[in-house]
Amino acid sequence: MDSFFTKEELNKLRNIALEELRELTAELDSVLDRTRKNTNDRPALEEMLRIFHTIGGSAALVGFEEISEIGTKGESMLREHVEKGQISPDTLAAIETMRNSLAKFVNEKTPGTK
Repeated sequence: MDSFFTKEELNKLRNIALEELRELTAELDSVLDRTRKNTNDRPALEEMLRIFHTIGGSAALVGFEEISEIGTKGESMLREHVEKGQISPDTLAAIETMRNSLAKFVNEKTPGTK
């Protein structure tokens, strides 16, 4: 990745991004719980959309392309459902798969966790 940052600065930013991604994963878990209970929970869908938007942008900034793609894909999938105010079971399952990929990535990149 070409960067305006030194290697040290980029590593520092990546560590900050990993912490943010860990927090966003926890937020996503909470919102997913709400959504599983009520697939018509528009505020939960809007919150999920915001989380995926943030994931996409934060990951792109530090060169986590795979995670940025997950964020972008999740955001794109959710837009239609936010407008309808309801999420389909297939989309909910896809979002859960993305959440699991995100958590796996964070755990693999964070020293001392597995």
